[in-house]
Amino acid sequence: MKLDSKKSKAAVKNSAVKQKKVKAKAANPAKAPKVKKTLNTKKAQKVNNKPKVKGKKKLSTKLILIPVFIVGFVSVISSGLSLKNLSKVNDAASQIVDTSMVGTEMLNDIEMETVNIHTLALSHIISTDLSSMIDIVSEVRNHEEKLKQLLDDYNPYVTLETKRNYRIICENYTSLVKECGNVMAYSAAGKNEEAYKTANGSIAKYTNNIEKAISSMREYVNSVTQEERKSLESTYRASVVTCTFTIAVSIIALLFVVFAVVTMVIKPLLRTQKEINGIIVNIDNKKGDLTQRVTPINNAEVDAVGKGINVFMTKLQAIFKAVVTNSARMERVVDDVRQSVQTSNSSVSDLSALTEELSATMQDISENASVINTNTDNVAKEVELIAEKTDELTGYTRDMKAHAQSMESVARTNMESTDRKVSEILEVLQKAIEDSNSVKQVNSLTNDILNIASQTNLLALNASIEELQLKAVVTINNNDQIETKYCEIGEQVRVVAQTVKDKKFSHWTFNGTPICYSSPYTFTVYGDTTIEAVYVDAGEEVTPQAAMLCSVSYNKSTQTIKYTAKRSVPEGCKIVKHGMILTSKPAWEALYKDNQEAFKLEADRIITKVATTTGLAGNYSVSVKCTKPNIWYAKGYVVYTDKNGEEQTVYSDVVSYEVK
Repeated sequence: MKLDSKKSKAAVKNSAVKQKKVKAKAANPAKAPKVKKTLNTKKAQKVNNKPKVKGKKKLSTKLILIPVFIVGFVSVISSGLSLKNLSKVNDAASQIVDTSMVGTEMLNDIEMETVNIHTLALSHIISTDLSSMIDIVSEVRNHEEKLKQLLDDYNPYVTLETKRNYRIICENYTSLVKECGNVMAYSAAGKNEEAYKTANGSIAKYTNNIEKAISSMREYVNSVTQEERKSLESTYRASVVTCTFTIAVSIIALLFVVFAVVTMVIKPLLRTQKEINGIIVNIDNKKGDLTQRVTPINNAEVDAVGKGINVFMTKLQAIFKAVVTNSARMERVVDDVRQSVQTSNSSVSDLSALTEELSATMQDISENASVINTNTDNVAKEVELIAEKTDELTGYTRDMKAHAQSMESVARTNMESTDRKVSEILEVLQKAIEDSNSVKQVNSLTNDILNIASQTNLLALNASIEELQLKAVVTINNNDQIETKYCEIGEQVRVVAQTVKDKKFSHWTFNGTPICYSSPYTFTVYGDTTIEAVYVDAGEEVTPQAAMLCSVSYNKSTQTIKYTAKRSVPEGCKIVKHGMILTSKPAWEALYKDNQEAFKLEADRIITKVATTTGLAGNYSVSVKCTKPNIWYAKGYVVYTDKNGEEQTVYSDVVSYEVK
């Protein structure tokens, strides 16, 4: 192709000028052209950016504890008053029983015995034969002894108010006994007139005095009983008032707690969740507005979640803004390069092939833009995951902030790497334009850009794999439903057997060995574990058996072997002792290698460890410091008495660990 010399020089000059401009822009990529905000954009920001709540003191859900404390305080006071009232009732009842019932009954017996003695004295007078008189004398003596015993028994019930009457009864009793003797003596001597005179005189007088004193004491007892009854009625009314007040306060506090939970927790959470779901739906529909924010809530805990989400949205908005800015800057640089290529094409025909290669490179960059869109969809899914986990409150918010900062760091790194690569491409491209033989270098550098996006995902995958390798695998088979968990060493796991039709739960097995006959079972993870629920026919009887397991692990940093014994003894039994026995390689090979049954308690050359706990189920660990090559052998044991009182001993299998 032939060109006029003047036109060729002018074209080359224009090409050189534009190439200098391209170099200047590539050397200073941070300066991006200003983008004017349209009126619609400003309106959208005014609508989406909701104003912050200022000047209001945020409430805390801890206020709910106030009515709970009030209910507890009132309950304690009410219980104290109830105990006091019960004590009063007990004292009043004891007073009524001791003073009224027992005391009154004894007074009646004393009065009856007095009358019997008087009656028998009269009977002795009218008796005609000697044998009858002798029988009456014996009977009178018996009644006198009985009356004396009754007076002695009543003495503990005498009070200051009844002491005078009790003394009157005792004095008249003494005189009554004496006069009864005189009457029987007169009657035996045939002096019936003197006998009648004494019986109707002195004896009747003493009998009446005793009856009057008893009547006076009975009136006092009745008055005391009435007072105690009034005290019981007063205590009952006080108890009714206390219980009514406690119930009223409890109902009011309960209503306040329900109102506070609904107002301060449930409604704010639902409102925040609705706003987050709205943002997620808009992102899914490609209508997402990253300027939207969660409205602040007048609740400290819920508002902390909203603030964390708003911070994440701000970081995400900044990331996308940087991506858009860099993309626009790249497009402008590409446009300048394209114009330079087009100008150079008018003077150098070989640059047409270079232009085609550059067009292919631009298509690759367009594909990278689609990758960025795909990453945008992934971010939208992460936002949806955040919305589903808002119930984890402040702790999860910190994780989201750390994740956002990590994304920002990766994005910044990618942006810096992209800018650096673009600068290198432009420099090589400029040199290629000048030399017209470096098209292959442009393609090579363009491929470098495509490898940047995969680096971050590869690092995250490696971190996830390393984290899983540090955890123990726990496999749970519950009625043929398999569940796999990845647990930390030392973490506790709880399982509950299912209800199976026409079957009943028998026991749990731990790595194939029966370990627990209770439906709920909690165990500690020390390594890879398989837990399986065993079921039998509904009519089959299950007899729990004692079980003992033993496991071993080694800590290289501390050079320590750790043995752990896991025991399970049926309900109704009693632990005598449990622990572990250990021995080293020399003793094992000399004594127990060919006879492992001899490796037991009280055997030779063993170390016996005894636990201090007495629970029917649990773990016991023993650590052995081993700094030299050796093999240590261990066996767990449990000694217990069964339901019949017989002593039983159960051992685990022998476990060992060799330190090389």
